[in-house]
Amino acid sequence: MLSHEWRELETLCDRIATLRERHASARKSRNPGLTDSLRTEIELAQRQREALVQHISARLGSVAAEPLQQRLTNRGIRRTKGEKPDAGLSSDS
Repeated sequence: MLSHEWRELETLCDRIATLRERHASARKSRNPGLTDSLRTEIELAQRQREALVQHISARLGSVAAEPLQQRLTNRGIRRTKGEKPDAGLSSDS
């Protein structure tokens, strides 16, 4: 599932790079209408990229937390709400 999201992120980054190149060309040709529309498209793509990065980060965090919770459960340790992740684990173990 994450591999699809990474590919989507790569596609968005490539699109932003292409739009920036087109925007630079539009500025050189002094075409204000095209420049404005490309700037709008760049901003939209950047917002989409930011949202996707946040989504991927959240997913990575939840995937990383699953093995920890499973290890704690296998040891018979259950965290209560608000308890620190290392609570209940002593250095004597």
